Amino acid sequence: DFTFHTIPESPTGAWTTPTYIRMELNLFAGQLYFNSKEEYDRVCELFALHMAHPGAKHIEVDGFVRRPYRTGAKSPFSVSVIATFKELTGFRRKGMGYNRTHLGMLVP
Repeated sequence: DFTFHTIPESPTGAWTTPTYIRMELNLFAGQLYFNSKEEYDRVCELFALHMAHPGAKHIEVDGFVRRPYRTGAKSPFSVSVIATFKELTGFRRKGMGYNRTHLGMLVP
């Protein structure tokens, strides 16, 4: 809930955080588990992984699907960011394993 402490004060109407912002903040903060299958699917779409593009003809070794071969949702990335994200997550985990978590299954 991002309405806990806001500066300046939030308007009186209820404001909800857009799903994509919450998802990206959780990934950057090091969240290892997803709350739902929909959240898992959104992360796959964001990273352009083959799970989000079931009919893709060409898949990179890390699961990334290049733009010309994507079959569904859009991703802002034209090259794979899996290695960079994996390295960032490793730094945040300070060497502790996360392979058996939801996120660990996505970034082998």
